[in-house]
Amino acid sequence: MSMDVSPDGRYIVSGDKMGEGKVWNAQSGEEIATLPYYKQILRDVSFHPDGSRFVVSWLEGARVYD
Repeated sequence: MSMDVSPDGRYIVSGDKMGEGKVWNAQSGEEIATLPYYKQILRDVSFHPDGSRFVVSWLEGARVYD
């Protein structure tokens, strides 16, 4: 599992070995969004330093969400 916290501490993005990614409210723990199912291990999830977007990467590629 990979996860990162937004620079302002408001959000958490996570990705797991089953290919599922989620965005969470860091204060309440509420799930805000489920990312498309990638059918591969999500190797890394990371927020941009300004917090405006994050990247999800897997073995064959990556996608930026804003």
